[in-house]
Amino acid sequence: MMASAAPAVTAILVNYFGHADIAQAVLSLQADVPDLDIIVVDNSKHTEEAAALQTALSLAKPVTVLTAPDNLGFGQACNWAAAMRPEAAFYWLVNPDVRVLPGCLAALLEAMEAHPRLGAVAPLQFLDQDQTLIFSPSWRPTALGVWVSEVAQRQPRAWQRYTAAVGAESRRVLQAKQDNDRGKTVAPLPQRALSGAIVLLRRQALAQIGGLFDPRYFMYYEDSDLCLRLRRGGWGMALVPYARALHLWTMGGHKAGLMAQAAPVYFNTHFSQSRWMALAAQAAQQTGWIHAHHPLWSPTQHKCVPTAWQRGWMLELSPQPLLLPSVLLAGAGTRLEWPTAALAAVQGAPLWARLSPLHAQDAAGFYPSLWWQWVV
Repeated sequence: MMASAAPAVTAILVNYFGHADIAQAVLSLQADVPDLDIIVVDNSKHTEEAAALQTALSLAKPVTVLTAPDNLGFGQACNWAAAMRPEAAFYWLVNPDVRVLPGCLAALLEAMEAHPRLGAVAPLQFLDQDQTLIFSPSWRPTALGVWVSEVAQRQPRAWQRYTAAVGAESRRVLQAKQDNDRGKTVAPLPQRALSGAIVLLRRQALAQIGGLFDPRYFMYYEDSDLCLRLRRGGWGMALVPYARALHLWTMGGHKAGLMAQAAPVYFNTHFSQSRWMALAAQAAQQTGWIHAHHPLWSPTQHKCVPTAWQRGWMLELSPQPLLLPSVLLAGAGTRLEWPTAALAAVQGAPLWARLSPLHAQDAAGFYPSLWWQWVV
């Protein structure tokens, strides 16, 4: 019996004055799958950048480069590339600051083939080269979620419940990673949403939900919109613990402005009639308790882990006191050192840190978590 042909996969990357990063991302893709079809869309509209991109990519096997007439934004650039490969069974979106690790695509395809109703899958993403800091799961923005987050920033009990829910999802990912590392069979973890930084998408699913990205989104929230349409179309999303990638993310100052521009498009499209948006606006006007003043933690210090947690603990680090987004560190033993890679990624912004037991039953007799804040 002849083996069936491998499904057609097209990887899509978008360049905007980042030729060196693009080249490294492409090389990592080709190291994983040497004959992978790769399209790079250059949004830079700059002659010198275009030349530098070609030079940087000369170290890689040939890829298709599409030169945009203007900066199309991330979503439109991906749409253009996908339209060039209508026959592809899967589109693999990869950010320039991502480096895939060996076996990543094979693991993602294995999950897709085993679960035909998955419309999108993503690997574990590590912030650091040592693969110790993992990005927390993505949460799909909803009107109810906006209201809950506004309340949680002003009421201590709501804040505790909110961050407990965030921590439960983070704990699930860390435990799945540990199980996989120990050789256990780990199924893909269902997710509410997936980040567009690196995600494998099923073309069949996209065709049923109106296509890849809504062209109204220049950058940010296009992946939230896509995930919401996938969910409403009956397609699942999952994190694959045995697929791995590095995501060398940094918190640039320009990102907040772009997100603020995209948010109204998303919420007006999907939640304009929701009463939760009105309640969230009311909550945002209220004053009162906004997060406890946690003890400061210097990167030169270490922390002692409570005895009952020493068989396994979880550290969450986030630029937001609601811990979304965050990076996660799992460990064991008596001593907790500050992960310097997280400090470099946030580029001097305040960080909130929470330590809690990796095994929920170990919390008995102790506070459910220990909090600190670090401010430059």
